[in-house]
Amino acid sequence: MNQLVERLSQLVVDSRDRYVRLVLLVGEHDAGKTEVLSEFAADSSEQILCVGSSLTERLIGEPVRQRPVIANDAFGDLLRDAASSDSVLVDNIEVLFLPSLQLDPLKLLQDSARNRTVVACWPGTIVNQDLFYGGNGHPDSRVFHSPDALLLAI
Repeated sequence: MNQLVERLSQLVVDSRDRYVRLVLLVGEHDAGKTEVLSEFAADSSEQILCVGSSLTERLIGEPVRQRPVIANDAFGDLLRDAASSDSVLVDNIEVLFLPSLQLDPLKLLQDSARNRTVVACWPGTIVNQDLFYGGNGHPDSRVFHSPDALLLAI
């Protein structure tokens, strides 16, 4: 685990020279992404934003038809509010993939990573520089070709 945290720390440093300062911890369910992010957070005195519960709280009182319109701005607000320094750590992003919200999760993360480093746990895999969400047979699976992000497979 220590080697992964060290590698993540280096990627965060490397991201500072990029236009899109996005670092993704990529792994299947229960691969250890949250543990690596938590250890990194403890070492850097950062807090982790749990997107699933936070975004759901913001959207739950909104009419279902309005949620796609509100979700994009609500996500940006969450990241701005969570950034205590030059970076923000993000976990539990599965809610961003809900078809009913009509979001592009990678674009949301990339847009948020222009003014600060965003480190996010990505549930999926990397194959030949392509980023996958979900797996074979997953109803909401998606592929993102050559994403503008630094990737760390867990």
